This record gives sequence, structure tokens and C-alpha cells, in this order.
Amino acid sequence: FVGATSNHVSLLNNTIKYSGDSSWYSGIVLVGASNGLIHGNNVSYGKNGISLRGTATTDSNTIEENTVSYMGAAGIAIGAGQLATNNIVQYNDVSFVGQLVDDTAGLDTNDSGVGNVFRYNRVHECGTASTRCGGVMVDVLSPPTLVYGNVIYLNTNACIKVTASGHTIANNTCYHNNEGTFDQGELSAFISGAASSTWKNNILVASTGKSLAQFATGTTTRQVLNYNIWYGGSATPFQWNGINYNYADYKTNSSQDAHSSVGDPLFTNAGSADFTLQNASPAINAGADLGSTYQNGLDPRSSFPWSTLNQNSQGSGWEVGAFVFVHQILPAPPTSLSATVK
Repeated sequence: FVGATSNHVSLLNNTIKYSGDSSWYSGIVLVGASNGLIHGNNVSYGKNGISLRGTATTDSNTIEENTVSYMGAAGIAIGAGQLATNNIVQYNDVSFVGQLVDDTAGLDTNDSGVGNVFRYNRVHECGTASTRCGGVMVDVLSPPTLVYGNVIYLNTNACIKVTASGHTIANNTCYHNNEGTFDQGELSAFISGAASSTWKNNILVASTGKSLAQFATGTTTRQVLNYNIWYGGSATPFQWNGINYNYADYKTNSSQDAHSSVGDPLFTNAGSADFTLQNASPAINAGADLGSTYQNGLDPRSSFPWSTLNQNSQGSGWEVGAFVFVHQILPAPPTSLSATVK
């Protein structure tokens, strides 16, 4: 527990298990702590893995390279008061959370503050046959939140679901979420009044019979979706304002995704959770330049926790999805040749 007026505290490389019980409290809790570093910890068997609570100013903390697993509820949670602000959650591995509590996520905000960022995380295999647990959930009373560069797969609920307004969801890779009987789409806006978010440069791959997108009734105002790649799902995998459509009818009725496409993104080996891009992937150079905040993508040559590459240093455009494609630069041919005969 890191409490009020604690500044510049570092919690590094600890193993934390059985914190409280699986229905109460968290492995690491920050309340009123600022400018801290929570790095390299292994947290398992509690309610939430790591919690940043906003009942007092909890500002500008970095939560990175932690492994969080087998929690009753969320993996990493920000909320319970709007004073949890400007925190960065990055390079964490979250798996097998949501074991007891229904409708949570690997990365979760609820009643959080401004300026929080979820980026470059891996969230997978969360939830159970009876508990919905998605990748990222930006829940009620959460101000604009940035969600980018994450790899999210095989969870029992939506890859990324949001309510409220003004969020940016960019360059994420989502694969076969909504496992089991649940289905809220790979992308979801789920409470009436959700509006004005930007959803660009994402790869969304749904399981057979599942939804790619679910924008419920009253959630479509000023939403912006574009430069995404969609693949798989049911015959009508796009829900817009509560009505299900195929891709062509969805585009007509929503006026969204003008520069998006439907097709296999050609991952290297999705079955082994390798979501880097093959040479012929339609995601290469197909994304939009979203500016300097989002310019770094995952380096496919690195292993988790991945390093990043500037999208502008590779190819003629940005990639769609979390991984940059590294273009091979052939050596220039010689300008002159000479030979010596002996």
C-alpha cells in the first residue's frame, strides 16, 4: 500500500501473492501517491492485481513490465474517484484475471481522472465460462483515455469496450476475444451516451459467429472509425446503433470506415500468439499517421516486453495494428567493378 503524499516511490521486482482474498483488496494499491514507479512485479491471487485509486491525488505514476495473473476481478484498475490522473500503464502482461467477478477487464478504468494511458500491454485468456472479462474496459465516468499499441487475445469479453466520450483507441491488435458464450464485439461502445471517440489503425479478428463491433443504441454520436482491418465473425458482425449489418450495409448506414478493409491480416502465426505481420499483409503501410503521441509501434524483432520503433522510420506509411513491419533495405549495387588477372 502506497498512501497519501507518497511521492517518487519505486516498487520493483516483488512477488506478491494471496493479498487479502480473491474478493477484497489488491496486491498493490496506490492512493494519493504520485510520480511513482511500479516495475517488474509478479502479482497473483487477490481481487485486483494493481489498483490506482483516485480518492486522493494519484498522479503521474508509471505501471510497467508487471505480470498480473489469476485475480478475482481486474488485472490493473484505475478509478474509485477522479483524482487518479496522468498515469501510464505499459508493457504489462495480464492473464487469467476475472476469475470470480463478472464483467471486468484485464485493464480497467471506472470513475477515473484525466490523462490516463494504456499502451503496449499484452492481455490474454482472461475470464471464465461464467465470467465476462475483456481486454480493456473504459467504464463509466472515465474522462478521455488513450488506448494504443496493445495486443489482446482469447479473452471472454470484448477486446476494447468504452463508455463516456473522447477516448482514442489506436493501433491495437485484437484476436478472437469473446471466447465461449459471450459476445460484445472486438470493439464495443456499450452504454447510451458514449460518443466522440476515435477508433483508428486497429486490427480486429473475430471468432466464427461472433461480432466485430457492437455500438449499442445511443452510442454512435460523433464516433470516428477509420483505417481499420476487420476479419471473421458472423454474417452480420457489425452492430451500429443497435442494428446488425454486414460490412457493406454497415458502411452505408454508419458512414464510417471509409479507408478500412475486410480481409485476413496475415499474422505470422496467430495460433502461437505471434501477431507480427507477414510480408504480404494488407496492414503494411495501410494506416493513418496519427501524430507523435502514437508514432511508436511494437518492434517485431523483439520479444515481450517488446521494444518499439518509430512508424515513420519504416516504409511509406504507418501499419494497421500494434506491430510495425520492418522493411528490408538491400545494399546498393556497386557503381564500378574491377578485376586483377594474375
